[in-house]
Amino acid sequence: MPEQRWKRFERDVAAPGGGARIPVSGRNPGDPDVILPWLPGFFVEVRDRMRPRPLRWMREVWAKAHARGERPLVIFKADAPHLSPLVLLRWADFERVVRDGQDRPGAGPAAAGEGGRAPGGARAQGD
Repeated sequence: MPEQRWKRFERDVAAPGGGARIPVSGRNPGDPDVILPWLPGFFVEVRDRMRPRPLRWMREVWAKAHARGERPLVIFKADAPHLSPLVLLRWADFERVVRDGQDRPGAGPAAAGEGGRAPGGARAQGD
């Protein structure tokens, strides 16, 4: 039986930078979908849906993240491959990542446009 699409997407999101997919995270609602070691302190949920529900997702993820003392992050596949995947992050958390990470060389995987592959196997823009 081929791997389900959403599982593959979770693996693709986790792979850059040595992340890991958490198997059967749905059975334990307190677990994130993936761990991104280069982004500590974030509760990461991955969504592969045809109808995006970003506010609903963020509310759900915020509640889980808050219970663990972490910050919520949602990564989801859009129906427009050239725009996907997208990251949903609170502004205050975005500011913190930019502020705290701007002086750290090698703080994560190559950004889009810097080579490598984007999650989902698509070539990053500029390749």
